[in-house]
Amino acid sequence: EDVYQETAYDLQVRPPQSLCSPMEGVSLRELHQFISDGYQPPPSGSDERHMGVDFAFYRGQMGKEIHGFEVNAILPGVAAAVIFDRPPYGNMVIIETRCGDIDASFAERLGITSEKSLYHLYAHLENAPAVDMGFEVFCGQFLGRVGSSGVSSNPHLHLETRYGKPGAGFTSLGYDR
Repeated sequence: EDVYQETAYDLQVRPPQSLCSPMEGVSLRELHQFISDGYQPPPSGSDERHMGVDFAFYRGQMGKEIHGFEVNAILPGVAAAVIFDRPPYGNMVIIETRCGDIDASFAERLGITSEKSLYHLYAHLENAPAVDMGFEVFCGQFLGRVGSSGVSSNPHLHLETRYGKPGAGFTSLGYDR
């Protein structure tokens, strides 16, 4: 079964105690109300569909626009990538969360062992990320502000989580076919 789908389901049903909302002032319980473009799984071995979840709200919802809202880390970890103004994600940061940094039962439900880490990508930030490569990050730490940098028509937070080998660092997100 797809790990990402399992993750999304588990977060809706029973979020781990250590999970934080990616948006300041929006609780985990109300976060689903602000999904403007959901996860659309691609065929196996492809990155061709929407690999994350977009969060946005517009005038009338919460009385504000999302542009400029604080973006916060959903789990603790280390900055594995800090990329400035590069398509498609514009200003973005990737935070690596190692297996040992999350609740053991949550890691078990996701099938994450010490041989794997979770990588959380926060994209389309208004300005350069507020952390540098290699910086330790705590759950709820400020990473930047919602913007529309990169290939983006409206301000929104693009958030995706993938898993991979621990200790990866990224200087670009090029994809070889």
